[in-house]
Amino acid sequence: MATPPSPFTERGRITDPQHFIGRWRELSIIFEKLEARRPVLIAGPAGVGKSSLLTHISQSAATNLERFDLESLFVDLAALPDAAAFYRLVVDALGDKGDTSAALEVALIQHEGPVLLCLDGAEQAIAAGWGDMLLAALARIAR
Repeated sequence: MATPPSPFTERGRITDPQHFIGRWRELSIIFEKLEARRPVLIAGPAGVGKSSLLTHISQSAATNLERFDLESLFVDLAALPDAAAFYRLVVDALGDKGDTSAALEVALIQHEGPVLLCLDGAEQAIAAGWGDMLLAALARIAR
């Protein structure tokens, strides 16, 4: 029988909540800001656990914020070719169709309950030339 990987040496994004440990201070600060409807940016060098932290936030947001109607979506922007692919992915997850910021706005309005977008890899999307406009559009929509 194979030994499961150690959560202390696992590399890459931790997606199993049972393997996510620590970071309670950061989680407390982040959930406090989210509860106040404030955007949160997690920054730091590669390999320190930002993606794992963001995954855990996405997985536990409804419970921690006591909003069981919360739809939380983790999206790795680095895996997408452009903003249209992002809009298509999120709008589809919300049960609608479209690949523009306008389509996302409509989907959010029609969606029953709050939506939390946990975006990973923003720096790659910015470097690819489409991330800045996407983040600006999302900031406008969030207001």
